[in-house]
Amino acid sequence: MTSEGVEHRASAWSDGAGMAVDNAGVSQRSRGVDTSLDVSRRIMGINSFAPIRPG
Repeated sequence: MTSEGVEHRASAWSDGAGMAVDNAGVSQRSRGVDTSLDVSRRIMGINSFAPIRPG
């Protein structure tokens, strides 16, 4: 579902959305020293930087 679809559903449910919560993310299970730089960048890109990226 797009963010516009979520906003529309929230507006229909109440007087409007005052806040949106981004609860998506990825994880991995290995030690940091065993994790490639590409994987670390992908995880940081999704978990840390995607929520603050301008629409």
